[in-house]
Amino acid sequence: MGAVAEMLSLLAPEMLRARQAFLLGTTAFADARSVGLLASARALLAAGDKAGATTRFETLLVDYPTSALAPQARRELERMKGQVPPAIH
Repeated sequence: MGAVAEMLSLLAPEMLRARQAFLLGTTAFADARSVGLLASARALLAAGDKAGATTRFETLLVDYPTSALAPQARRELERMKGQVPPAIH
């Protein structure tokens, strides 16, 4: 799979959730933005851009600390730093 196709496959579930959150109304917009930040951070990480991914994960944590996605962003950051073992599938 090409790099662009791989990034799009990673973004698809998060973009669907962002759309659903946006359609719920303006109160869900912040959550939609946090979904976008998480999705783009993961895509950057998959593309090898650790600095860009780190920036997006940290932005999510600072701007949306109460987001349901904040624990995921925190775990991704810790995993990048080698503080959390990868999940076993």
